[in-house]
Amino acid sequence: SLAPTGAADDGEVEDYVVSILDGSTMPDASVQLIGAATTVSIRNGQLAVQADSVLFSAPADSFALLTVQGVATDESITLDFGGGEVDGSSGLQLDGGGGTNTLVVDGADSVLDLTLLPVENFAVIDLGVDHVNELVIDAAAIRSLAPTTHSVRVVGGEVTAGMPDTIVLADADSWRMGETSVVDGRFIRSIVRAP
Repeated sequence: SLAPTGAADDGEVEDYVVSILDGSTMPDASVQLIGAATTVSIRNGQLAVQADSVLFSAPADSFALLTVQGVATDESITLDFGGGEVDGSSGLQLDGGGGTNTLVVDGADSVLDLTLLPVENFAVIDLGVDHVNELVIDAAAIRSLAPTTHSVRVVGGEVTAGMPDTIVLADADSWRMGETSVVDGRFIRSIVRAP
């Protein structure tokens, strides 16, 4: 006979904690990452978090907030919202945790607005190589992305169909061009916050 909790002789039983809600309020949800590469996507109103397997999937309008929490190692989280704007209206919050984490934008003509989307602990933002994307950022987003160094590297692709990726500084008057450099054969332009 199989007990309601604990291990089974053949090791096939798993225990799950389930909360039953009354449905009058939308719950918050949290997903702890388990792999180095994870994709967060919305397709046909369904939000999914997936690594080697699906970690979480639910209708995007069925929860108030979904927190995706990284671990202490280097991670890459890809946001694939099929183009369109990725901002706080999605009910999404990302925390890369420890390590040197990369946030990748996948999807043509996407706008990643980090002035509205709560994102923490990502040292690199990759706008992709095959499509044109836009990043909206400000000083507060930089502090959240890199709380220790206040430095974030944005990687973009080649010019696509005559259009480059775009970085929009929401608080443009607070920035100026910094020094240039070459890293791994790529020309790097820097912007720094004006004193």
